[in-house]
Amino acid sequence: MKPKRTGKPGWRAGQCVLLALGLSLTAAVQAGDDLLTMPALPASRAEHSLQVDLARAGSRLVSVGERGNILFSDDQGLHWQQARVPVSVMLTAVTFSTDKLGWAVGHDGVVLQSDDAGASWRKVLDGNQLNQLAVEDWQQQVARLQTELAASQSNQVSATVSTGDNPQTEQTAADTANDAADLQTTPEDAEAALDDARAAVSDGPGNPLLDVLFVSPEIGMVVGAYGQIARTEDGGKSWHSWQSQMDNPDHNHYNALVRLDSGRLLLAGEAGLLMSSDDQGSSWQRLDSPYEGSYFGLLSAGADTYLLGLRGHVFVSEDQGDSWQPVKLDTALTTNAGLFSDGQLAIVGNSGLMISGQPGQPLTTATLPGRRTHSAIAAVPGYWVVAGEGGLTRIARTQP
Repeated sequence: MKPKRTGKPGWRAGQCVLLALGLSLTAAVQAGDDLLTMPALPASRAEHSLQVDLARAGSRLVSVGERGNILFSDDQGLHWQQARVPVSVMLTAVTFSTDKLGWAVGHDGVVLQSDDAGASWRKVLDGNQLNQLAVEDWQQQVARLQTELAASQSNQVSATVSTGDNPQTEQTAADTANDAADLQTTPEDAEAALDDARAAVSDGPGNPLLDVLFVSPEIGMVVGAYGQIARTEDGGKSWHSWQSQMDNPDHNHYNALVRLDSGRLLLAGEAGLLMSSDDQGSSWQRLDSPYEGSYFGLLSAGADTYLLGLRGHVFVSEDQGDSWQPVKLDTALTTNAGLFSDGQLAIVGNSGLMISGQPGQPLTTATLPGRRTHSAIAAVPGYWVVAGEGGLTRIARTQP
C-alpha cells in the first residue's frame, strides 16, 4: 500500500499560527528569489520578530526564527545581536553539542552549522540533498527486500520438495512459507516510498525540518515533516537518510527529539507517534502512546520525562517513556516546549500559556502578557526567556 501523505499542519514551532507567519515574507523578498542562497538581511528589531527556538552555547543564548534570523545574547537575554546567516528561510530548531559547535534546521530542509558559538553559520545540507538521499535510501531498501523475498521463496521451494513425513521438515516448510508471506507486501510498500521520494526530488526542497539533536560532536540527526530523518556519524561531513529504518508507514511528521539522562533518545510527532532508541539513533522502536493526537515537545526533568501535546495533553513517564501517566492541568491549550532548571519545570504553549511547578507536584497554569504563542524557553538568573510570536521576552521567575 502506498504510504499516505497527510499534509496535516501538526508541526512544531507554534503549529499553524507560527507556520503561517513563517511562510509570509516581506515585500523586500521578491517572488522567485531562492531563500536557500539569500543571506538573512540585517534587521534593526530582529529580537521582536518571530523566534522559534532557543539554545545555550556555554553562557551565550542563541535564538532562531523567521527569515533566517539567528540572534545571540551574552548578557542573559537583555540585548541581542544578529548572527551572519547564509539563508533566509524560516528556522525552527537549534542545538549545541559543545560550547562552540552548533546546529540549526528549518524550512526547505536546511541544516546550518556554527563553530563560533552561533555568531556565524554555514549551510551544510538542504532539502534538495535530503530528497536525493531519501531516493538512495529507498533504492537500497527495495533491492534488499527483493533479495530477501527471493531467498525466502527459494527456501520455501527447497523445504516443500523434501521427501517423507518428517514433522520437523513440515514445520520448516510452514515457517519459510510464512516468511515469504510476510515479505510479499513489503517490497511493494518500499517501492511506493521510492516513488514518493522521486516525486519529492521533482517538487524541490519544500518540506521543513523541525528538530535537531546531537548526542556527541560526531553523531547527530535531523527530523521533520512527512517522516524526514537523516543521520550523521562524522560531524556532518556526510549524511544518510534514515527513512527506511523507521516504523512510520504513513510518513507522519517528526516534531521533537530529546536525549534522556540515561542516554535513551525519544522521538515524538504527529498522530501519537512515539519512538525510542538505545543506540544513539541507529535503530528505533515504537512505544505505546497514551494519546492519538500530535506531540510537539519532549522534556527531560531528571528521572521524569514529559510529553507535550495538543489541547493541554501532557504526560509524564518515570521509566524513560515505557509507560505514561496524564498530568492534570487546568487548560485545554496546546503545549509546545519546556525546560527543567534549578528543580523547577516551565512549559510554554499557545495563547500565552505557561505552566510551572516541580516534578511530582501539582502544576499551575498562567497566562503571559499579550497572550502570544510561544515555542521555546530558556532559564537565566531570576528570569525565564521565552521565544515566540512576539520575539524574545524576559519573564520574571516567581521561584528560584
